[in-house]
Amino acid sequence: MQDRSPPSFNGSALTRAIPPPPRPESAPPDRVGQLLARLQPGLPRTEVERTLGAAAVRISPVNVRDNKVTYTATYELAIQPAARDSDYVVVTIEYDATQPGHTLLSVQVVLSAT
Repeated sequence: MQDRSPPSFNGSALTRAIPPPPRPESAPPDRVGQLLARLQPGLPRTEVERTLGAAAVRISPVNVRDNKVTYTATYELAIQPAARDSDYVVVTIEYDATQPGHTLLSVQVVLSAT
């Protein structure tokens, strides 16, 4: 939502309230389950992010283990309506960095309520 308040003059500079950063993608609990059910091994990262409707909030460094090169990306999905403003689901996905499109290997989900 865009701030429509008129700018104020503060001595020598115009000032305008800066809107808060956007919240993570909001989805009702049943919708979160439906989104997660669509995440299948082999899905390219672009499709994962399109499905979740959000870009990764954190990406780990590359890990080399057993001749595999992988990394994880963490996504946060807000649950709406939430019992508290801070209820969200943390989804951590491991990707295969050697495959075109960096394909999904595994999904880990944690419900966070702070």
